[in-house]
Amino acid sequence: MYIFPGIGLGALLAKTNRVTDSMVEQASVALAGSLDREEREAGLVYPRLDRIRDISARIALSVVRAAQNAVRLIILSKIRNVEADWACFAVG
Repeated sequence: MYIFPGIGLGALLAKTNRVTDSMVEQASVALAGSLDREEREAGLVYPRLDRIRDISARIALSVVRAAQNAVRLIILSKIRNVEADWACFAVG
């Protein structure tokens, strides 16, 4: 219940056409790190429901960052492929 609004918002903001495992993982990490001191001391596993908007925004940010990182990795891979293709033309 907690990560899905943030995943949806993050995917929309990132303008991605799919939700990757990395995005779900980062959403889970963001949720796990969102407990405040009182919630940890109370032994809660999830943050209080009255904080869901704030938590969803944090999760969305982590999803956007994961999507940006995925794009970055794709671009780097393409650059490496082009460099490898051009290496055979290197002189000297």
